[in-house]
Amino acid sequence: MLISPCRHEFVGTVVGAGENAEQKHSVSIGDQVTCEQVLACNECLYCRKGLRWLCLPHDIFGFHRNVNGGVCEYMVFPANAIVYKIPAHVPPAEAVYTEPLSCAVHGVERGDIQFGDCVVVSGCGPIGTYAQRFDSTNAMTHFAHACSEMRIQVSVWLRQRRCAVQRG
Repeated sequence: MLISPCRHEFVGTVVGAGENAEQKHSVSIGDQVTCEQVLACNECLYCRKGLRWLCLPHDIFGFHRNVNGGVCEYMVFPANAIVYKIPAHVPPAEAVYTEPLSCAVHGVERGDIQFGDCVVVSGCGPIGTYAQRFDSTNAMTHFAHACSEMRIQVSVWLRQRRCAVQRG
């Protein structure tokens, strides 16, 4: 199993499955998988409205009470996990970024960024860096905040590289 430094983003191989789990999640033994790190309750007001990311009684792999994180040799995905099959041709070192990439795209889409908008990105880790890269207007002003000078430099370099590629 390959894990990210955060240990709540992971990809692994299915080695066993409970009753009906393969059918429910559309996976088979031997498949490469990941799942959403937030395990929503599926019962609260937010979950019933389809706003799972706002669920208050949720669990998070590696952080909360009922689920181990990606540092384990084996993990058990609870029944309420949303599991994604990763194509076999995608290397685990790339597949592990499925979740942070999804968060960034989700945030940019929800933000409805318009030409000329000013956007503050709080943090230049994987999600913040991806969010800057997925500004489809390529016209927003970015203010990035991070505690690490290296992360800021990477963020600036990626932003400059993206603009150069689009102009060229």
